[in-house]
Amino acid sequence: MPFFLESDTNYDIEGLTPETEYEVQVQANGDAGTSPWTESLIFVTTKKTSIEEISADVKGDNRYYNMMGQQVDGNNLPAGIYIHNGKKILVK
Repeated sequence: MPFFLESDTNYDIEGLTPETEYEVQVQANGDAGTSPWTESLIFVTTKKTSIEEISADVKGDNRYYNMMGQQVDGNNLPAGIYIHNGKKILVK
């Protein structure tokens, strides 16, 4: 799958399969001409370990939660950080 860069020296290859071996070669084109292809660079992609996207319909439930995720009474909260309607709030 050839691809071309006009000025950047870095390129992220997207859409690779985790735990798969790939072979890459590089060729430069510039004012001085075109270089020969490099020797093959062989690499193996790692396991997918990160969360890439989370989506949720957030609706305010008017409940308060502490930073451990426990629901707390919203009346007379002691000083601290809480979650209310999907947002962090600071009580001094």
